[in-house]
Amino acid sequence: MQPKIYTHSKNQLLPVGLLLVSLVLVYFSYLPGLTAAMQFDTEHNLRALGSVQDFDSALRYVFTGVAGPLGRPLALATFIVDAAAWPAQLSQLIHTNVLLHLVNGLLVAWLSFLVVRMHTGSQRQANWIALITASIWLSSPLLASTSFLAIQRMTSLASIFMLGGVVSHLSIRRSMSNRPYLGLCLLSVSLVLFTICAGLSKENGLLLPVLILTTELFLLTRPGEVKRVHWRLWVTVFLVLPLVAIIAYLGARWGYSEAVVYRRGFTAGERMMTQAVVLWEYLFNALLPSTHRVGPFHDNYPVYRSLVSFNVLVSTLGWAVLMSLGVLFRKKVPMLGFAVFWFLGAHMVESTVVPLELYFEHRNYVPLVGVFLAVSHGVYSLAIKVTPIVTFGVVAYILLSLFLLLRLSTIWGNPSYASDYWLEHNPDSLRATMHQSEVLLANGEVGAALMHMDLSRLTNPDHSAYIGIFSEYVRCAAGAGRTNDEGLSRIASQLPSASFYPSLPSQILLMTRERVERFCSSYSLDSLYELSKSALANPAYHSHVESRHTLLSAMALASRGGRPFDAMRSYEDALRVRHNPRLLGQLVSLYIELQEFERGCRFLKEMRAFKPTNVYLRSVWSDGISGYEAAISESFSGEC
Repeated sequence: MQPKIYTHSKNQLLPVGLLLVSLVLVYFSYLPGLTAAMQFDTEHNLRALGSVQDFDSALRYVFTGVAGPLGRPLALATFIVDAAAWPAQLSQLIHTNVLLHLVNGLLVAWLSFLVVRMHTGSQRQANWIALITASIWLSSPLLASTSFLAIQRMTSLASIFMLGGVVSHLSIRRSMSNRPYLGLCLLSVSLVLFTICAGLSKENGLLLPVLILTTELFLLTRPGEVKRVHWRLWVTVFLVLPLVAIIAYLGARWGYSEAVVYRRGFTAGERMMTQAVVLWEYLFNALLPSTHRVGPFHDNYPVYRSLVSFNVLVSTLGWAVLMSLGVLFRKKVPMLGFAVFWFLGAHMVESTVVPLELYFEHRNYVPLVGVFLAVSHGVYSLAIKVTPIVTFGVVAYILLSLFLLLRLSTIWGNPSYASDYWLEHNPDSLRATMHQSEVLLANGEVGAALMHMDLSRLTNPDHSAYIGIFSEYVRCAAGAGRTNDEGLSRIASQLPSASFYPSLPSQILLMTRERVERFCSSYSLDSLYELSKSALANPAYHSHVESRHTLLSAMALASRGGRPFDAMRSYEDALRVRHNPRLLGQLVSLYIELQEFERGCRFLKEMRAFKPTNVYLRSVWSDGISGYEAAISESFSGEC
């Protein structure tokens, strides 16, 4: 017996209307959070957005991204829309993110409709399951950080291409009966294009073939018009081989170097054990949402180091059991296997051996689609028997999620309250600690910020050096309290054995720049040089390319005035680590100033041998070298 709401054809439009209502409610639930503060690496990745003035500067910005191995140019391109608002109006960037979230919600509904329609043949069932799935996904508090962290537009844009790729695949599958082999060609083109676009938005977008393979194996059957041998060949080439390539890539990342272990604090095996627990926690927080368990700060998540520890053992066995049940009952309960393998497949890159941080909520943006679709399918099946109770439960659950989303959005939108709230629920998080200090400084409460940091150095001894550097910088910049080289010397003595913190090198470089520009003259440039040198003695910083480049740049800047040849050596070392056109220009001016023309020509020849893989960057780099060679040649009337 069908639920009561299916007894009349006029009700077929009702799910569409309710989906629009859901979209509107979600949009207004997100609005209080538009005033959220800047977090994490948003400033680092979008710093160059302010320099976009014309087409050439826009190209330079789009194709010089450093957020991932592929540069993520498509995601960076979307920020140009909001370039005029950066950085003063962060709310505009977040608003664009919210709109992209709504677009993804529509794609979730469309994907769910197509999956259920092709799996069961029932349009009515597909309508209502699509509505429930999209409404739960859109209102999930666990996914809110994807929109409120401006830089996570990379996640939401990659998701548009991933979900759009699955929708495109299913749509072509439905319409290929008349010309099946043309359909196979279209499937191939669609998969390649959407995968490339998703990968150029964020690297885990390359998992699109894995998601389509999961859908095909658990919910769909071979197109009857295509011969079995041809279909198997297509699946092998376009779906299985990409999966094998991804597994091979992950296998190659298994052996962490000693420096990576030192920097991250875990081995590949320990990360895998920890992720087994993390994935269950993601599911728990997604299905049973709560505002105090979600938020941006999880850098204090514990590392599990033993396979026989209770949490690891239970979690690992739990996933093994679920995967086995999904395969064993693939015919009887296909949605179970689909949900499990979609969730785990979408987590393959960020939640296995790649040495990323352990816990981020936005990693669930695509993985939860399969989970919520399976839950909605189960709810619908149950509704056939007990319609009123289940219908009330579904509505209550969605309304509760919306309420919690609104509550969470209100927290994000009030940075002062949010910093207190997050630190209260994550007292061991260094990021939460430093974020509260930054909020206090933004509110002009310098004394309170300094007191907070002094206390934090006692409660976070592993990161005392970084907190101390930031504290000394604030004291000097704000003229709050006495500062001198002695304080920096004490910190420098801690740096060779200090725990890794990614912001430390950039903080030292900032202090050095401000000292050179005489905004803060309480420290000598020699003490800042020694600070960078001490940090480089730490294997965690020395082995990290970005950190080493930044620290060598700071050393060059600190020594340029009094020890120009030391500066020259530091510039050269920094450029061998990372090829930076701006830094090369500073070095060339130093060559000319010191009349080291031959040395300059030799180094430029060395730099010309570097060939960026990016075509645009290769052209920019080559033209820059030619310009610098011409400048040196003109200075000594010779040929460089």
